[in-house]
Amino acid sequence: MNARERGPEGIGGWLALFLLFLAIVALPAAVDLVRYLVSLRSPVFVTINGYDLRLLAAGGAALDVLELLLFAFMARRLVAIRNRRTIEIVIAGLWLLAFADPLVEFALNPLAWGRGHLLHDLVRHVPINVAILIPWTVYFLRSRRVANTYRRAGDAEAICRIFG
Repeated sequence: MNARERGPEGIGGWLALFLLFLAIVALPAAVDLVRYLVSLRSPVFVTINGYDLRLLAAGGAALDVLELLLFAFMARRLVAIRNRRTIEIVIAGLWLLAFADPLVEFALNPLAWGRGHLLHDLVRHVPINVAILIPWTVYFLRSRRVANTYRRAGDAEAICRIFG
């Protein structure tokens, strides 16, 4: 079976678009990180209801660093490690971010506790995240390009045994 019969392979098409999607989705976290770091350098800080806003800024900065590291890890893994485990890790990472991000943001912000902000964030963010991630998940699980680029361990050996 030659490459043409097997179908597309490598980083291209929708797979390249997904890498661009990862970069675009990471932009708000990068902007927020800069905003938090600038605010942490400010000599004037406000305390609201007994909560020092420096702690909120530091927590937000830490969360943004973790998000950016996860996005970078997923992108690097997609480009550098071409096995089926990569696809499993990317899908799990995306779904983790979709649900964990609003929950962790709420946990880091004591000003939002008891005010219904969690429900508001979940209702606002999670359905949008799910609507975006379902097509990407289906793509990763069903795409011929993804299957050809990220093969299961042993696929190459099986092909060699069958086709010599």
